[in-house]
Amino acid sequence: MQIGTFTLSNSFGWTGSIRILTIDAKIRLVLNDDRDGNNAPTFRFLVGNTRIGAA
Repeated sequence: MQIGTFTLSNSFGWTGSIRILTIDAKIRLVLNDDRDGNNAPTFRFLVGNTRIGAA
């Protein structure tokens, strides 16, 4: 089952959408420019300007 699709954007990240039972959201994955170590997340997940996660 596929819950999301993403394409590479011009702003050093990805744009796409996630769609599951109660969520249908446009998501952006942007590089985390505040990384302070190797274990820090590389990307931030954003909906609009709100951060909803990291990976």
